[in-house]
Amino acid sequence: MSSSIYQSLMKALTMEYVQDITCYPVCASASGAIAELIENSYVPPDWLILLQVVLKRISTGDENESALLFKLLGTIVEGGQEKVVSYS
Repeated sequence: MSSSIYQSLMKALTMEYVQDITCYPVCASASGAIAELIENSYVPPDWLILLQVVLKRISTGDENESALLFKLLGTIVEGGQEKVVSYS
């Protein structure tokens, strides 16, 4: 079950803005939920893709979104430990 939830959250996290409609609430919720999954010992199928998505969103997001994504990045690094270190 966690795998399908994770995939849905990744889709929400990568959602692009459409014209004047912000996806911030969706991305913020997805970011928090992914962090919760990782904190509860869920192992994402591909750490590199998750890192790439988060870093891309940090570089294109606003201040509030970037702050949430930096928290998620910290959770990823803490939860992934040796699996994430190889990508640094």
